[in-house]
Amino acid sequence: MAPVLRRRASRRPRPPAPGLLQRWLVPRLRASETHTLTPRRIYILPSAAGWGFAVALLVLLVTSINYQLNLGYALTFLLASTGMASAWVAQRTLQGLEIGLLPPQPVFAREIHALRLSVNNPTARDRHAVQLRWLPLPRGRRRGPQLPADPHPAVLDCAALERSDAELPLSFVRRGLSPLPVLEIATEFPLGLFRAWSWWQPAQTQWVWPRVDTGAPDLRDLDWTSDSFDSRPQRARPHSDPTQRSDIPDDYRAWRSGDALRRVVWRKVAKAGMDRPAQWVTRDTSSEEAAGDLTAVWLDPALCAGLPRERQLGRLAAWALQAEDLGIPYAVRGLPAFDDGASSLLGHGPAQVHRVLCHLAQA
Repeated sequence: MAPVLRRRASRRPRPPAPGLLQRWLVPRLRASETHTLTPRRIYILPSAAGWGFAVALLVLLVTSINYQLNLGYALTFLLASTGMASAWVAQRTLQGLEIGLLPPQPVFAREIHALRLSVNNPTARDRHAVQLRWLPLPRGRRRGPQLPADPHPAVLDCAALERSDAELPLSFVRRGLSPLPVLEIATEFPLGLFRAWSWWQPAQTQWVWPRVDTGAPDLRDLDWTSDSFDSRPQRARPHSDPTQRSDIPDDYRAWRSGDALRRVVWRKVAKAGMDRPAQWVTRDTSSEEAAGDLTAVWLDPALCAGLPRERQLGRLAAWALQAEDLGIPYAVRGLPAFDDGASSLLGHGPAQVHRVLCHLAQA
């Protein structure tokens, strides 16, 4: 019976919880690291099917009274007692469950990611058709966490004395340290006539990094002689051989022993009929190698002046990731101090990525 209820729940993106109760109670919830479903934290009301079932029982009772049907009385009270028993089972399905949240990992703004929830069942009885979903934000908080379009609750069965995990998608619009939305734990097991639910406000927070600018230019194509970059001294251009011809352009030089053959300008060699290696011409790449020989990068908003604030931070985030991939030390400057100035010290690695992107998120 549980699989059938699971399919029904997955087709119902919006539970019939009363909006007035939600608007009054949710702002008064206390944030906590974990949530244990005690009887005082569980609410229960008839579902839409439950209200229809009650109307059908009323019609059956009136008919039995009108026609004096003893079997009608028996059927009416049997069905009524079954419905009341289902309310008790629905409440017992949630009672005693322990809900926790695995530590959230930093994410980029406007990217949909999944937060992992753990549901621990410390009792010796199985729990079926437990639904988990984020509550939509009330009006006036639309810039907080956003749910994907048409969200469906995660439905899981919790075996006795075991822990089950679930993933719920979520997206954040604003960068920075953001609170998490309210989580709803609900069930309509076993008959779908009553809906029992509880609300939990997680105390954990989520780091939201600036949205990476996908159109950011390559770090190695920038003006590496700027004050925002440090580089090793330029290597002097090698002097040409005395035998080198004067008609060789500045971007070329005479071939020397040890040069790679792929740098030989074979078209010029073939056109001039140079049949000896001493007459070959190669491309001079000493200036290009020096330009790409960065030793440190300072992420300064002045590098992308003229762009909107969010675009600036997104571009600096993209350059930070590029510097990390290249193994170049990098740091932030030109922004308000953050984290005791640790992100303003040159470095690289996972810890530096976290410090720098969190600094950009708080800027």
